[in-house]
Amino acid sequence: MASALELYLPWWAYLKRDISKRRGNVMSGMVGVFPAADGYIGLHIMPRNWPWFARAMGREELIEDPRFRDNYSRLQHNDELEAIVYAWAAGQSAKELYRQAGAARAPIAFVHTLGDLLESEQLRSRGYFHEVEHPLAGSLTYPGPPFRMSEVAWASERAPLLGEHNRELYCREMGLSARELSHLRAAGVV
Repeated sequence: MASALELYLPWWAYLKRDISKRRGNVMSGMVGVFPAADGYIGLHIMPRNWPWFARAMGREELIEDPRFRDNYSRLQHNDELEAIVYAWAAGQSAKELYRQAGAARAPIAFVHTLGDLLESEQLRSRGYFHEVEHPLAGSLTYPGPPFRMSEVAWASERAPLLGEHNRELYCREMGLSARELSHLRAAGVV
């Protein structure tokens, strides 16, 4: 959770000032997952994003509404604001809204299904997924590294078949002869 403290931890570490405030389950921004017409959307609307989000909802009048004009007012009327957002989100296509959100400068994303992740243009263009050939299962799609470092190579290989490396391990590593390995196989030990 320390990484989720955003700016609070540096203020304490550098200035010994605790700028956090207890708010219960209500955050300083609107953060959450809301059901859309065809899935879910995720929002992270911080105070600085509020005008763009209101415009993206097609509700520009909310920017100057006294209940939502500033962060303090939005916190005081959080239940009303959430009701507006729930009603709005329910009529939206999650993926279409995500496509429009970038141009609107609104931090809105759709919640990906596993199929969405496999079809993600961004992940594919970054070369995140790769195919691995397996002698029994065929070609399988695997995820890549969570991050890449320029000085460290990353590789992914298929899992070995049962007993595939027995000769190498028993003979080369453990010093058994090919004949001894044959006897172990015949006895059902390996």
